[in-house]
Amino acid sequence: MTLSFSGKTLADVQKSKQLVCKFLKPISLNLSTEKTYIGHSMIHEPGTSGSIGLDFLSYNFKNITCFKHRGVKSIRGIKQNFKLITKPSSYAVINHKAAISQVLIDFKRAPIGRVMERLSSCIQG
Repeated sequence: MTLSFSGKTLADVQKSKQLVCKFLKPISLNLSTEKTYIGHSMIHEPGTSGSIGLDFLSYNFKNITCFKHRGVKSIRGIKQNFKLITKPSSYAVINHKAAISQVLIDFKRAPIGRVMERLSSCIQG
């Protein structure tokens, strides 16, 4: 389960995390201390940990600053000075390359047709 806290300040985010912990306690659930971290989607700030952005479902989501007219709009239609960059996470790319390498090793002496079939199923998913 992935939770995302958002707030204008780090204190707001930490308060939200405490409220969620307090909410989960009566039903015998808690946040994982090794997987839960507070990060920022654009810059490194004091009190945050981990890399910039968010890795979720093998994708990395990161905001970058840009000219105001190229950025995204808020839910109220106000133009922002950043845009969202979505790309495969580095772990997903490494795992995908390893899977392709393993297929090439396993089918080293196979006919090219079978190699292509197996590679296409691995690449398409």
